[in-house]
Amino acid sequence: MRLLGGALLALVVFASPAAAGFNSWTSESTPDPFTGGVKVEVNYSSSLRSGIFILCDSADHGLEVRAIAGWDYVADLDKLDAEGKIAVDGKVILDVKGKPGAYGNNVAGVSFVLKLDEARTLVDALAGAQSQVAIKDGISAEPHLMGARGSTKSASSLQKCLSAQLQRGGTDSAKEGGSDSGESPGAGEGRRMAMFVLSAFATEQRCKNYKLRSENLPKDEPSAEVKAEFQRILKAEKEQVANSLAKFSCHASAAEVMKYTDLSYDDVWSVQ
Repeated sequence: MRLLGGALLALVVFASPAAAGFNSWTSESTPDPFTGGVKVEVNYSSSLRSGIFILCDSADHGLEVRAIAGWDYVADLDKLDAEGKIAVDGKVILDVKGKPGAYGNNVAGVSFVLKLDEARTLVDALAGAQSQVAIKDGISAEPHLMGARGSTKSASSLQKCLSAQLQRGGTDSAKEGGSDSGESPGAGEGRRMAMFVLSAFATEQRCKNYKLRSENLPKDEPSAEVKAEFQRILKAEKEQVANSLAKFSCHASAAEVMKYTDLSYDDVWSVQ
């Protein structure tokens, strides 16, 4: 009986290359033919139901940290804003805000979306970690306490991803349509508006309990340049955005929309 249990455990653990080792950092990089970028997943498995995932897309900007708590998700978590912290070798490096959600077989977790400067802070600290990486997810009684084994190699994959984002113009100012993206202000604003609409629409279509608060959205008439770029991006990116967000939880998908607006989460979303 013990042998059978061990065999089953091995099958579960090695079902995904990114989850190949417990209590160590592992990474997997996968080219995305739809974006021309590379998706990087870094994983630390504390148990079969708990762990940390760090997700980076070289065609995007910033990254997502998913803290999987390991206990069953309950609907009341929808109402919470998780106040998280990330520490490396005993030093708190980031205070982060995230949204709880359900992952896998109804397991509670939190998604933290980091802007590019926050992402660089995390990845640089992970690369130099000597003994411990700790994450307080904001919904669990105890923090995720992890060792540093494999962190340097995994961080290297994330650093390559962030460097590729910079080369593609994926700076933090891209959220506001700034000139650092290589576009004119009007074109940048049109792209931002289109990505907001496409991401929000894809989220609403898939996640029926998420509704946009349309009454809070800007109603100013955009310029001709903004309109032209808006229409171009709507046609060019619709399928790609929907396919990309289909891999996210509903909470992470809703958080992705927030990259393209200065409004607060509660101003954008009504969660029913």
